[in-house]
This record gives sequence, C-alpha cells and structure tokens, in this order.
Amino acid sequence: MQKPWGLTLLTISLCFCAFGSGATTPPAKRAHIISYVPHSAVETVYKPIIQQAYQELGIPVRFEAVPDDRSLRLLEQGRTDADVVRIETVLAGYKNIVAVEPALGNVDFVLYCQLELPCQADALRPGLTIGLVGAESYFTRLLEQSEARVLRLQSYDQMQQLFDAGRLHYAVNVIDRQSAQNHLFQRPHNETKLFSVHGFHLVHQRHADLAQRLAPIIRRLLTERIANTAQVSP
Repeated sequence: MQKPWGLTLLTISLCFCAFGSGATTPPAKRAHIISYVPHSAVETVYKPIIQQAYQELGIPVRFEAVPDDRSLRLLEQGRTDADVVRIETVLAGYKNIVAVEPALGNVDFVLYCQLELPCQADALRPGLTIGLVGAESYFTRLLEQSEARVLRLQSYDQMQQLFDAGRLHYAVNVIDRQSAQNHLFQRPHNETKLFSVHGFHLVHQRHADLAQRLAPIIRRLLTERIANTAQVSP
C-alpha cells in the first residue's frame, strides 16, 4: 500500500534534520591549561596579553595560579600546556619546555637592605637573614656568594611585612619594568640592583608549532601596548 505523501515528507525531513545536525556540530575544543605565578605584573600586564593571543588563535584557555617550582614541574611533565611568563634563568635542565619569542618583558632583581647594613651581594654574612619569594633557581647567582640564612616566603606581601617589621636583614624583590605595580617596602632602607633578565611565555614541547603561531601575535600586542602607554603618559 502506498504511504501518504504527508507522512513520506515528514519522514524525509526528520532524517535530513538528524543528519544535518550531526554533521554541523563541531567537537568542543579542549581548553589549554596555562599556569601563572601570583604577582601583580604577571596578572595585570602579561596574563591579558597571553589571553588575547590565544583568543585570536581561537584556542580556549584556563588560567591556574600555581607556585613557582611546581608550575615548571607540571609543564615539564605535560600536565599543563603553558605558563604565562618566566625568566630565562629558570629553564636550564628542562627538556620539554619551549620559550616563545619575543621576550614579554624585562625584570630587575633588587636587593633591599636594612639601613644599618652594607648593601651589596657580598655582604650576606652568616647570622643574617635574607627573604626570597619564588624558586631558588631564580637566585642562583646571588646565593652562590651568600652565607646568610635563606627564608623562603610564600608571597611578596609576607616578605614586605617581615622586612618592614625588621625581622629580615635583606630581601630580594623582582621589579618588572613594564608595570607600575611593584611591591615596595615602607620601612626606610637601602637598595641595589643585582642583575636583569628577560621573561618569556612558555609552552610544552608538544605545542612547539603553536609557539610559532603565537610569536607574531605577541610581538604585535607588545608593540600596541607600548604605543598605548606612550599615549597616556604625561
């Protein structure tokens, strides 16, 4: 017996819709996990640049705040996809981490000293205490000639409180040249710049091709940021 035309058309339409909906729905992209160190310059300057760069490539991201040493281990193991920015001196010994050119910025390592103490790296004698925030690999050059007791701290706010209270003889601060939001001590002190380094966005080796795609976008965003900063400067 011949089917009614209405039923036949309805059947064809339903089949077409089912086929069409399955063919046009792309699979959801996995978000790239990008770690970052909680620091004012990282959060206000570099994180937005990296977020914009990935967005322009159509790559969803999820940022996670992770302590210094642990974030590099996770990236080396491939458990994260990238890190917002790290200085070049911490990369030795990591085989699966790729630094993305160009450098995102420059940072100065500054030694802060209580007024009554000499203020140079070779003055870190036994019996004195120096406060540090971050991975020890940051401070290799300083600690090689230091005999002072090293106090590893969890945050710059904690270091500032201890230094201002006179409980630290010395402290090392990381001053980012691209940001006006650097942690400064209230207590009168002396200071001296120790050295300067570059900071780079990092990706896992499996994303080496992504590093090449990110590079021109990052370069452009940095240029735009410099131009915008110059426009608002008095």
